[in-house]
Amino acid sequence: MAPSPNRTSRKLLFRNTDPPYAFAVPPPRRLLLTAFEPFGDLAVNPSWEAVRPLDGELWGGVLVRAVRLPVSYERAPARLREEIETFSPGAIVMFGVAQKRRAISLERFAANRCDAAQADNDGATSAGKIDERGPARRESTLPLARIEPALRRAGAPVEFSDDAGGYLCNRVFWEALAAFRGPAGFVHVPMFEAIPRELMERAVRAAARAVAFEEVPLAAGQIAPVPGDVPKNLAEIERVARRAGENGARLVLFPELATTGLAFASAASARKVAAPADGD
Repeated sequence: MAPSPNRTSRKLLFRNTDPPYAFAVPPPRRLLLTAFEPFGDLAVNPSWEAVRPLDGELWGGVLVRAVRLPVSYERAPARLREEIETFSPGAIVMFGVAQKRRAISLERFAANRCDAAQADNDGATSAGKIDERGPARRESTLPLARIEPALRRAGAPVEFSDDAGGYLCNRVFWEALAAFRGPAGFVHVPMFEAIPRELMERAVRAAARAVAFEEVPLAAGQIAPVPGDVPKNLAEIERVARRAGENGARLVLFPELATTGLAFASAASARKVAAPADGD
């Protein structure tokens, strides 16, 4: 399985070659975005218009692929499975339009049903359970609690929804959760009359980036280590780290050799407090 896109670090692997400084970069992590083609009387589908500008972008090592799914009960799930197999994404964010809604809806559940009366673009309808042996619903595995504030910061109205409908949106939502083991979920967008196109594009980008990257509050811990007194230094590091955590930090950085101090009279004195490579 491809690595999750929820980390932002990249490791460069250096080796001695001619020329002397050559390096290899691991393949970028991959984020798959899907939306739908127009259907019915809808000449333009806002979901695809907002998603397609992101296709091919590279965000700090995260490669974005945007795919337009057909409005077809048969072809849309097949295309989604094909993209999962060939693109090997680390996460999937699916978008579709909900014409009567006025805000961006973060869908929490995919229901095990199809019940829309409207035919798809192939003229087919579908009713009943998607999977006779499946559960009644599956829960989104996207970090919705991270996406919601990102959308608000982008200036878009946002809400949570427990009903993804009974049409193709719910169908591919269910399919993704059944076929993919990484973060996956569905976001409904309204028409451009409710959210102007420029804001919609900004909001879709914000939602996608909230999946690709996690903002981690960090703090820099500054102490005055006592040379050679590891127990005392560790106690002070723990005190400072706990205080930083109480103030919201999830990652606390300390200076190099904070546990032992930087000044030693000799290599022998440094060896007395040096930790073995395995950290024990």
